[in-house]
Amino acid sequence: MKIIASLALALATTLTLHGQTRTVVNPDFDSNTANINFSITEVALSDSATAVKADIYQLRNNWVRLVPGCYLHGRSTGKNYPMREIRGMGAGEKVTMRDSTYISTSMIFPPLDKADTVFDFIEPGGWEITGLKLNSPENNAPVTHVSGTVNDNPDCSWLILAEANKDIRVNKCRIIPVREGKFEFDLKSPDQIVYSLSPGNEYLNGSWRSTFFFTEGGDVEITIGDRESPITVTGGKLTQELSRLEDRNSEIINTRVGNNPNSIRFNEMLDTEEAYTEDFKNIMSEMGRLRRNNITPSDSLFEKFNNLVSNDNHYTPEARQLKENIDNLVLQIQNEWVDTLGTIKSPVALFMFARNMMFAAPSAERTLEVFSREFADTLTDHPYHKYLSALANARTAVPGNKYPDFTAPDLNGNMLTLSELINGKVAVIDLWASWCGPCRRHSMAMIPIYEKYKDKGFTVVGIARENGSTKAMENAIERDGYPWTNLVELNDRAGIWSKYQAGNGGGKIVLVDRNGTIIAVDPTPEEIISAIGE
Repeated sequence: MKIIASLALALATTLTLHGQTRTVVNPDFDSNTANINFSITEVALSDSATAVKADIYQLRNNWVRLVPGCYLHGRSTGKNYPMREIRGMGAGEKVTMRDSTYISTSMIFPPLDKADTVFDFIEPGGWEITGLKLNSPENNAPVTHVSGTVNDNPDCSWLILAEANKDIRVNKCRIIPVREGKFEFDLKSPDQIVYSLSPGNEYLNGSWRSTFFFTEGGDVEITIGDRESPITVTGGKLTQELSRLEDRNSEIINTRVGNNPNSIRFNEMLDTEEAYTEDFKNIMSEMGRLRRNNITPSDSLFEKFNNLVSNDNHYTPEARQLKENIDNLVLQIQNEWVDTLGTIKSPVALFMFARNMMFAAPSAERTLEVFSREFADTLTDHPYHKYLSALANARTAVPGNKYPDFTAPDLNGNMLTLSELINGKVAVIDLWASWCGPCRRHSMAMIPIYEKYKDKGFTVVGIARENGSTKAMENAIERDGYPWTNLVELNDRAGIWSKYQAGNGGGKIVLVDRNGTIIAVDPTPEEIISAIGE
């Protein structure tokens, strides 16, 4: 769901003229296909050529390259403009990052047709940035000036800026360069919403810190230290309120959960592996042996692993009971915290409510109850309020409720409505993604059931959560062999994952009966067959 009317970065597009050359600095764009280490910083236009400057980021001792076949695609004319030359690195050359974690390059293309004021950059099989704009409309939205320093973190040459609560694998993000330990940018936004800023090198390593700030005008200063240091944020009334509430909530959870006897015992068992069953330890030992010998574990081994972990059956009975006790305590604390937020009539509470829903927090049900009661006539024009209202007015995807309906395109661009596809049938609604290995394995496990019962009132409808394009989805369907109708949720445009409270993961499977009532979430094969009536 798009919850911001317009956004301009200063970072925002700026134009300069040099003789007969027009230069567009940091052009805005429509979407970002998970380009968390590739950024177009400048486009220089002349009658003889189009020069595109880019920064490429990577971890030290890793390599990057640009293939010779890069091209620009004009949105208005449909023309492709092939790359003529590349400077700063060789076309197709692997450049290993030794002394730095970024490299700047310039690519030369033919001159763009004057009608192509919007174009795509495409590296076949690699980076893509779509909807690059040479002309960005001016707006009078308030400007939030963000500046800061990065200390004792020499590999952090870039930051990732994204709208908070949005998964940057499928939503737009911007790269903020860090040079000589400093960064600076402006955000224009008509609404007071939250953005996150994360060190790019940490994100590539798979574990990263994030800091949050509101676009409320004025100055925000951020200090990022090494991995052992907290990120500090100063400036902005709402930003400071958010920081205080986050700290308070963390303190409550750490104190009440950390000092709980169930938690202490559970952690002791984890440290000694006493918590795990022998079957699970054997599977982990086998997977470790295979990986040490550079052998990919079989699908059946992955399936055994997933079956154990998905139902907490990798834990012994004692450990499973302890975990259940801890989960119940966490839910109690979260529900109490939601009640507290209900008394805070500010965008900060709305943001934290929205985050609960977007990440499918255990307290999601209480969140909608408190929101509906306490914010019925408060901040009703705020984007987070509109998002939460839409969820409150819809039925949540839990057993006993009717499934949330939606309309989405198939791979041919045909707009299909879920209710029309599954009406009167026992159905599996399969939320998956090409980049999600576990949910693809779960989807493949349903193929035999579908083939056996498809003529007996049973069907499956897949919805793939993809970013930028459907290429990876098409390859996954061909490789895995899904025989049912598959729709696509591209860059979270329809907000389907939010409607189904699927969080930011890749998948969720919902089983519904012939009346459209949800029977189970993430059902076992036995539950599916039982629902069909065999």
